Amino acid sequence: MLKNHKPALLLLATAMIWGGTFIIVKQSLTILHPLEIIAYRFTLAFLFLVLLYWRQVRRNWRATLRPGIGLGLILTVAFVTQTIGLKYTSPSLSALLTGLNAVLVALLEAIVYRKRLSRFAIGGVLTATLGLALLTWPAGEIHLETGLIFTLAAALFFAWHIVATGQTVIHHNPQTLTVIQFAFVALISWCFIPAGSFLWQYTLKTWSALLYLSIPATGIAFFC
Repeated sequence: MLKNHKPALLLLATAMIWGGTFIIVKQSLTILHPLEIIAYRFTLAFLFLVLLYWRQVRRNWRATLRPGIGLGLILTVAFVTQTIGLKYTSPSLSALLTGLNAVLVALLEAIVYRKRLSRFAIGGVLTATLGLALLTWPAGEIHLETGLIFTLAAALFFAWHIVATGQTVIHHNPQTLTVIQFAFVALISWCFIPAGSFLWQYTLKTWSALLYLSIPATGIAFFC
């Protein structure tokens, strides 16, 4: 019985872990550059998973390298746009808009893989879209703010990543696929951090936030 519900329970645990990351990232952005947060987050997550699954990675990395880099590229853009968007908007708004990826996943699957949506799926997509619009759209004049645009882009790239992962993981080792993605995201982030962004005098609170974002919220949650 538990085995049948294991995927749903893992996704529920992931959602619970991710819920707090929006507030933590928002607070971290007051002292850290967006790419700096992503770089630390994925470097620590990479080290955590590669130590756990070194044997699988060593055995499968050649066959998994190309798809892992492809997924890593999508994931990099998703996190960069989301983190920049969060810099200019509230954690609650960012979380709600990022949740739009659930709607976009269904639409992308229908477009890319020609999966016909049922009436219930179409109704769910329309209801979720309307609900998110009512919850997040600013009152008064209709305009797209910087944070809103970046976060909507992030939702699209996260949806693309979910759909692509669903297809790729069928043919490749999931542990190795995750490790390679994390390595790619970390490498790209370190390369593009603006000079002078590093403070190196982080407080215990900063390191605690980075560790939470790295291990539970990235290493464990993404693997789940």
